[in-house]
Amino acid sequence: MKGMNRWIDRHLWMWAALLVVLGTGILMAFRPSRSPIGAVLNAVVYAGIAVWAYRRRRTRDLRAAGSQDADVVTLNRMLAKGRIPDDAVRQEQMRGLVSRRRQQLRRARWVMPAFSVLLLIVAGLSIASHSWLAALPLVAAVMFFDGFALFGYRRQKRNLRRLDEGLS
Repeated sequence: MKGMNRWIDRHLWMWAALLVVLGTGILMAFRPSRSPIGAVLNAVVYAGIAVWAYRRRRTRDLRAAGSQDADVVTLNRMLAKGRIPDDAVRQEQMRGLVSRRRQQLRRARWVMPAFSVLLLIVAGLSIASHSWLAALPLVAAVMFFDGFALFGYRRQKRNLRRLDEGLS
């Protein structure tokens, strides 16, 4: 499984293909009456946007780390697991990547609360229009999203702090 994940990470066309298949399945599951060709076209557009964003992030990671494309994939996996590379060259690349990730965390601190407030406003409007059944899933989604995002934020911040201390 690890080898397959590594291969998929190195080939963006595979990401796009997986996203198109998954997106088509999700779109057809939620609206079975929809045209299959329309679902595929929508999935292609969404996959294109997702791959563009992923490629943009990877390009910025390359600049921050100052390394090859394959190295950034490996460094990202090590960063996610909280492991420090053995050789000095990769440690220097990891320092750049850790610095970039910490900067991203500081800049995007407002995203989670803003999204939560937006969902709560929609839930409040549902309640105001006497649609309690529509509001309850939204409130549950906000609670789930906030818990999941807070857990991920704290875990990433802890890993980055630990890696920063280990690389110094």
